[in-house]
Amino acid sequence: MSTSVSQGSSRFLSQRAITQLQFDNRNIRNLPVEENLSKKSRQVPNAIFSLAEPTPVVKPVLVAASANVLAGLLGLEPPHNSAEEDVLAEYFGGNKIIPGSRPAAHCYCGHQFGNFAGQLGDGATMYLGEVINPVTQKRWELQVKGAGKTPYSRTADGRKVLRSSVREFLCSEAMHHLGVPTTRAGTCVTSSTTVERDPMYDGGVIDEQCTIVSRIASNFFRFGSFEIFKGRDALGDYDGRAGPSAGNEALRKQLLDHILLYYPGIQSDASTTPYEAVYKEIVRRTAYLAAKWQCVGFVHGVLNTDNMSLMGLTIDYGPYGFMEHFDPQYVPNGSDTSARYSYQEQPAICKWNLGKLAEALGPLVRPAVVESVLNQYDDIYEHYYQSLMGAKFGFVTPEVDTSLALGTLLSKKRVNDELSPPAVPTGLLSKQDYLVVKVFFETLATTGGDFTDSFVALTEYVEAMSGGDESAENNNNTAQKITPVDPAALRAQLLDKLVSRCASPSSMVQSMRRKLKIHKLSMHPGQIEQLFAILQTATPAQLSHMFNGAPVDAIREEVSSEKRKLDLLMSASAAVKKYETTTPGAKSAIDRAAWSAWCETYTAHLAELCLTAENYAHRASIMRAQNPTFVLRSWLAQDAIALAEKSADYSGVRTLLQMLEQPYTPEYSTFLHEQSTLSCRIGTQNDSCGDDGLAELQRKYMGPSPEWADSLICTCSS
Repeated sequence: MSTSVSQGSSRFLSQRAITQLQFDNRNIRNLPVEENLSKKSRQVPNAIFSLAEPTPVVKPVLVAASANVLAGLLGLEPPHNSAEEDVLAEYFGGNKIIPGSRPAAHCYCGHQFGNFAGQLGDGATMYLGEVINPVTQKRWELQVKGAGKTPYSRTADGRKVLRSSVREFLCSEAMHHLGVPTTRAGTCVTSSTTVERDPMYDGGVIDEQCTIVSRIASNFFRFGSFEIFKGRDALGDYDGRAGPSAGNEALRKQLLDHILLYYPGIQSDASTTPYEAVYKEIVRRTAYLAAKWQCVGFVHGVLNTDNMSLMGLTIDYGPYGFMEHFDPQYVPNGSDTSARYSYQEQPAICKWNLGKLAEALGPLVRPAVVESVLNQYDDIYEHYYQSLMGAKFGFVTPEVDTSLALGTLLSKKRVNDELSPPAVPTGLLSKQDYLVVKVFFETLATTGGDFTDSFVALTEYVEAMSGGDESAENNNNTAQKITPVDPAALRAQLLDKLVSRCASPSSMVQSMRRKLKIHKLSMHPGQIEQLFAILQTATPAQLSHMFNGAPVDAIREEVSSEKRKLDLLMSASAAVKKYETTTPGAKSAIDRAAWSAWCETYTAHLAELCLTAENYAHRASIMRAQNPTFVLRSWLAQDAIALAEKSADYSGVRTLLQMLEQPYTPEYSTFLHEQSTLSCRIGTQNDSCGDDGLAELQRKYMGPSPEWADSLICTCSS
């Protein structure tokens, strides 16, 4: 039997068996824990954790595991055969308790889609403890997600299913290897135990396999961890909810003191307290995280305050999506009916959530300091974003100290650690650089260009313009004028590649119909327009009076949400009518004209910046480190999930994991050839052999997305 463990890390020192992990459970030692082991849902006041017990599953089996995480972070010996896999599945599936661990569930609250939801907590996740790496001595919190009910499960069953667990497992690792700060995933364990789920919330209830993912991070504290102290607003929340520990100022301070332990290098000064300095650092890390998301085309899908990490990590992978055909209004989550968490809204939503975190910190941070720090968010984000995005176009001069400007971002070799943000870059793009980027995204949107593949095309163009002279970048004496074989031919190749990755008319129709299916109005369009107009002129007192004393922020959010949906639906409806009558040839001609104009501008601008082969080679190396060849497209994940669900065949999951561990690889011919040969040797069904098999795998993993992918919708059902 072939191992299901990714071989991304070949050798690690001092690896141990799972029963020998060294735990030091500081979180539950330092913070109050409710020791009632009852699984009955309840409010839990004045506690940060509640003790919990995993519920065993029938016949746990290891779907896949990451050696990078197991060995590199935990110092755990990865399994090498089926017997060792079975042992790992028993422990990480919740059937056996790891010696030294102490399962518990974290109590937190959250603002969900703009409204305070009260107590939420770990309804399906359990803290197992904190493992000390035997080599680095670094502390890692270990969790299992989907291991059964806790006091915070509410009406749910505490379980997660195969499709959602595979998605979380794969994306956790994909984001790390892309260089995006993230929680990690060590194992994915499924079972014969089933639960009922309604994946699309349409009454189509089905039985799905209970599946458990092990997650690892320095900690899993969230913005919502402090919202347990939230009291009712003066006017009363819409639903009248408050946090379970409202008014417990001593516990609020105790929790923030504990968070300070994770920021040992934090610097305060005469004008700021340590608490305010930590808040400032969280703002910086969050701005960096948002910029990284935008630059790889990642949309989280559920940016509630309970899904925002105090460490600046991507956390809780649910109905996320990587952008395919570019659409700034892209929403992967079928439950996000107002497009609150769309691609273009993510940076602003992160800022809104930071505001809610400041409110939750209460008297521990001064309002004037919070206002000053939050006012810096947009500028910090913009500096990170422009630095990162500029690198994707090659807009970095050779004279710039890139290690200072971009930090770990230029490293193709991702380390087994949480990636801390580099210092905020001091410079911004030039006006001409910025204009080229702006028009690129406008063209990408109007043509439905593929986000990832379009940047790959730019990278390949700049590499070709360097003449393929790898030594040029390292030769400080290189100053000759470049003489590429045919600049016009290379520009034509770039144009062809960009046009080839544009959406067809039928794909555009599918994408627009997907929008129409997700976004539903709660009011008549005329009423929405009228209320939105009132919103622009009415005073807060007038608004509150008109809506029977409801909080003004809630009024503004609800009306603005409906207006956002209305505008989106009108635009989508118009696009459907347009593309239903557009032929593929006509759209291709329009796309070519649009991209031709942009290519002329881009290549001419680069020519002004790049006077030598060294210039092009330097920029190409930066672009190669910033523009991934491969990302976790939703349809690829769905394809692997379907194979796992229908045939208990986890090869698709494992292949994706191996590819996602090397996203900046220029091409995967060698790897895919090995996969094709393996499929032939073990007789995997539906796979061809030889050149035909290799071509099939290349089309599947590296070719254009199939049109059925345009209508895929994920939901919060998990």
